[in-house]
Amino acid sequence: MGNKLLAGLKPVDSEGIRKSAKKYNKKVITHIKTLLRDEGKLNGML
Repeated sequence: MGNKLLAGLKPVDSEGIRKSAKKYNKKVITHIKTLLRDEGKLNGML
């Protein structure tokens, strides 16, 4: 999915893309950590 998205974009300065990717990755990682923590709580309850 990501590759198609990137291919569809017009050439942009890679520096801007890299910065936004870093920000995005941080958000995703924290989100995944939260999900895993919540899932662990659920598993503990079961």
